[in-house]
Amino acid sequence: MKKIYLIIIFLFSFTLIIGNNEEWVSYSNLFSLIFIGFSALQIKSLPRIDGFIRSFIWFMMFCFLSIFWSISIEDSFKTLQTLFTIFVLLILLSYVFQEGKYRRAFLLGIFFGLLINYLELLSIINLPIAKYENYRFMGTLGKSNILAIVSVFYLIMLFSYFATNRIKGKLDTIWVISSLLICSQLCLATGSRKGLIGYVIIALLFIFLLFKERDNLGFRNLMPLNFLLLFIVVFFTYSSFVNSESFEMSYNRFLGLGIGNETEDGSTIERKRLLGKAMELFYSSPFFGNGINSFRSTSWAYSHSNIGEILSGIGIIGALLFYSIHFQIFSLLKRSSIFLMLGGMITLLLIIMFEFSMVSYYDKFFYFSFYFIYSEIYYLNLKKA
Repeated sequence: MKKIYLIIIFLFSFTLIIGNNEEWVSYSNLFSLIFIGFSALQIKSLPRIDGFIRSFIWFMMFCFLSIFWSISIEDSFKTLQTLFTIFVLLILLSYVFQEGKYRRAFLLGIFFGLLINYLELLSIINLPIAKYENYRFMGTLGKSNILAIVSVFYLIMLFSYFATNRIKGKLDTIWVISSLLICSQLCLATGSRKGLIGYVIIALLFIFLLFKERDNLGFRNLMPLNFLLLFIVVFFTYSSFVNSESFEMSYNRFLGLGIGNETEDGSTIERKRLLGKAMELFYSSPFFGNGINSFRSTSWAYSHSNIGEILSGIGIIGALLFYSIHFQIFSLLKRSSIFLMLGGMITLLLIIMFEFSMVSYYDKFFYFSFYFIYSEIYYLNLKKA
């Protein structure tokens, strides 16, 4: 029965990447239902309501109360439905993440989902999806920026897993190196500036992690600089094989030298304008907001700013409740190793950067990512106690 459950967990996380496309969302929903049903059969005691889930409950409850002063009750209610689904799944994941082999299956599902995207990028497989928006690769997630940031958060989860469980043997080493190479190509092909910045930072953490584990892996003479040089060579070699034009356009966009609406001037100015509109809405009701999802109701636009939509929707009080979820992760780090604390602080900086570039307060994947990291640190501290 446990082997079947491992497969279900794997398929559940796999469809978070593959089934999130509009054409395949029904598959993701199907495996979510299978996961819920099978998890309910596996649970033999009441789930653990930890600090992370407790903070999420307070946030969700305040979002529910915001309906009473919402600009658009219908839009707020739709967001609440999504948050309630996330709550149910988090409760079940609190059981799943108790065991290391289940966390490993969850990570492997995401890895193979990203691998499918990489094979699609190389045109080795041909999925019935829209591959590019201009020169930017969108993959199965349908949005280039989302694919890049999902790749970065997957690496953060992978880092937290191996920083607490150690890299054991050649298969784990191959898994880490393959993940770094695949995610480097996806971040590059999406042309996402924040994805590339996040990737480089996390890749450096992995280099130090591999150096730290060099004796355990049999790399006694491995130096970080040697590995870094080898990685750069492989990275640029693979990049030249994928799509040289996309490679050039991505770096031009990163440097702000591109042409058209995708330049730094075009995209950044538009995002600043939308953030300004969100702040105007926030100033009209700074403490309680105007109801969850109110920015979409009034502007009919995607703000690209999580902090802007949260402040305009549920105000300062709601924002404090939302960011208390993140605080739960960092409150555990004080009992962790310096190495893990460094990873946590870098993760915090990346989260702050992403807060001004995308909206994630109703996204399943990001809550699951944060909860995975929380669980890794939580159970590590539990072993030490």
